[in-house]
Amino acid sequence: MRKYKITKNVREFLGVTLHQIQALKDFSSIKKGELGGWIEKESNLSQDGTCWIHGDARVFGDARVFGDAIVCGDAAVSGNAMVCGNAIVFGDAAVSGDAIVSDNAEVFGGAIVYGNARVSGNARVSGDAKVFGSARVFGNAEVSNDDIVVISDIGVSDNQEVFEEKTGYITKDSGKRKDFKSGMVRDSDEDKPRYDLIYMPMIKRLAELHLRGIKKYGERNWENANTIEELKRFKASAFRHFMQWFNDWNTEEDHAAAILFNVNAAEMVKNKLK
Repeated sequence: MRKYKITKNVREFLGVTLHQIQALKDFSSIKKGELGGWIEKESNLSQDGTCWIHGDARVFGDARVFGDAIVCGDAAVSGNAMVCGNAIVFGDAAVSGDAIVSDNAEVFGGAIVYGNARVSGNARVSGDAKVFGSARVFGNAEVSNDDIVVISDIGVSDNQEVFEEKTGYITKDSGKRKDFKSGMVRDSDEDKPRYDLIYMPMIKRLAELHLRGIKKYGERNWENANTIEELKRFKASAFRHFMQWFNDWNTEEDHAAAILFNVNAAEMVKNKLK
């Protein structure tokens, strides 16, 4: 049996028509006839499980709420985002893009989770924190307060707590220490990426290739790619430029930089398709 219906109550939000939901039966703490939050279409909220949208909360686009997840308050979930498991999104929080909030995670306050970010386990993201890029916040981690930014490929886990600094930056800590003869103590660099070993002139050439691309296609246009067809196109371009670089064909183009660009773009699409 379906657990809710879409009512005739509508409102506009960011140019999208949203419909209020109403419970068709008792489940969890929800009573039959109780009005809920707002969705654009039925796929936004699963008819299975005890998941629910309360109050003025909004779920729209291709976003999905399922399992036993809750979205309430003035929270908004949009894009291709997912809120699932026993996760809760509330307050003025927003989850968008391809972000996923799962397990027993909580996102609340004015926190924003977007991009390809993942918040899972017992993690809590609150205040005006921002979690984005390919960031992973999991375990018993807490990210909180004003303007905390967790950027691409950073993982915050276990019992770490990340709090506000007036600069808006964070100081991460692995929990391991390196003692120097002078008495200085620093966080260990064990298992940390060695960006200092990269040949930097190659990075400059890649940046220059991006600049040329902006003039032709616009800034970040390539980041729209999200299909198998586009993944194959990036792979084919990477291989074509590799052959030209390897054989010194058509040296008018920077084939080495083009290889880096296409491999990076292909990896981005592969990550989106996971």
